[in-house]
Amino acid sequence: STRSGGFDIWRMDANGDHPTQLTFGKENYQPTISPDSLFVYYKSLVNKVGELRRISIDGGESVALTDKETSWSCVSPDGKFIAALYRTDKRNLAILPISGGQPLKLFDIPKSGTTYGGIRWTPDGKAIVYYDANYGYWKQSIEGGEPNRIENLPKERLYNFAWSNDGKQFAFVRGQEIRDVVLITDAK
Repeated sequence: STRSGGFDIWRMDANGDHPTQLTFGKENYQPTISPDSLFVYYKSLVNKVGELRRISIDGGESVALTDKETSWSCVSPDGKFIAALYRTDKRNLAILPISGGQPLKLFDIPKSGTTYGGIRWTPDGKAIVYYDANYGYWKQSIEGGEPNRIENLPKERLYNFAWSNDGKQFAFVRGQEIRDVVLITDAK
């Protein structure tokens, strides 16, 4: 929320009651919650790094988990790992230990791959899925190898995605972007 004058992480009841500010500093973004709902992980630019931080769902002191820019984090279904975009001299998809530190694994991201809009673990925790800037989604096995594009999706812009709680259904938002160009001459 920006209700404190900058971007900070807040929590509230499902009905909107009891808003509680968790972070301070006006430069905290991209929150994700642990599967046990006890912690919030987020990107912080307060120290001008963009590191991944963790804070209790009840607030308090936050803990830095990385010393590099880390974006669009997502906690694994078993709560043991975090997948995120991790920047060194290039963009990588990283798997980090839940307690922080250096990445356990780094994967290259295809040129059309982007984590903007989020990363999701597959329900079985065996792969990570992220957005393709052209169309579709990439699926990276945590065992390694090349990422694969998820097949049989429409060749349209896809904007967001998630699995059902039982992992049997994959939902996505799709749409079209229409742009026009108008030439104005002799405007006075």
